[in-house]
Amino acid sequence: MAGVKNGKKTSPETAEAKARAAKALELRMEGKTFVVIAAEAGYNSPQAAHDAVKRALDATIREPADRLRALELERLDVLWQIQYLNAQAGDVQAMAACMKIMERRAKLLGLDAPAKAEVTGADGHPLTAAAPVLNIVIDGERKDASPASQAG
Repeated sequence: MAGVKNGKKTSPETAEAKARAAKALELRMEGKTFVVIAAEAGYNSPQAAHDAVKRALDATIREPADRLRALELERLDVLWQIQYLNAQAGDVQAMAACMKIMERRAKLLGLDAPAKAEVTGADGHPLTAAAPVLNIVIDGERKDASPASQAG
């Protein structure tokens, strides 16, 4: 596929966009406004310059986090290899360690489904929301307009 090497885009357009984003981020770090950044880095508008700076900032945060996640996964792999051999030999503690390693890996990779929680009252039944009470004044007389008073 043209412009793609090892699954990463290497086209001149992509390289130019990355260079412009780096320039935009550098200008922003110097305290320049997005109007100035757009003009100096060649963006069509201040909003486009803002978007480029935001993407560049997100990438600078995401890349170290991805590297750290990869390092943690490598560490878990080493621990797994040691404990798994012992677990296969019948070591109960190694089996428990394998379970903990698997749980940590699933958490790190976000594999577990989110836990559902239900808030209940003191009696263990679901909470119910009471209908709001609306008091209105009609012809100088105060009326209760809550649903319960209407049901009669």
